[in-house]
Amino acid sequence: MDADTAPALVASLADMCIECGVLPTSGDVLRGCIIPSVCLVAVDRMGRAVSCATSATYAYPDHPALGRQAWWSMLATAPARRGQRLALILGAMAMQAMHEVSGLRDFMTGIETGNTASEALCSRLGLAPGGHVIVGCSDPASLASGRMTK
Repeated sequence: MDADTAPALVASLADMCIECGVLPTSGDVLRGCIIPSVCLVAVDRMGRAVSCATSATYAYPDHPALGRQAWWSMLATAPARRGQRLALILGAMAMQAMHEVSGLRDFMTGIETGNTASEALCSRLGLAPGGHVIVGCSDPASLASGRMTK
């Protein structure tokens, strides 16, 4: 996705993420309009999003630790397309593309404890638990499930 991505695709991506229980990030972030970022989307023949992966900077570049790290997340695949390794492929491609865009090689993500599918995918891509806890807040009306991630 980029600044010229059609609003219909951004909306399709958001709908697919919500269907998968994944909180979509701001369209301006996903399209790289605010911060360096990469959002890769697989679409079906009808142009609907069926899988995605995203990576973005999330701290000031001069921060001593976090400025050298990118956020990597929003891996989601529509239920009918699961088992095709789309998230695995897009996830790897998103990290590679983010490295090319920003030079960053260190990635962080957040997984809810007990989400073994996401833990396995991250392990396959070379990510390991860091022993940190991510705390976030949002408007409860925006998150009917009460969760920010799976």
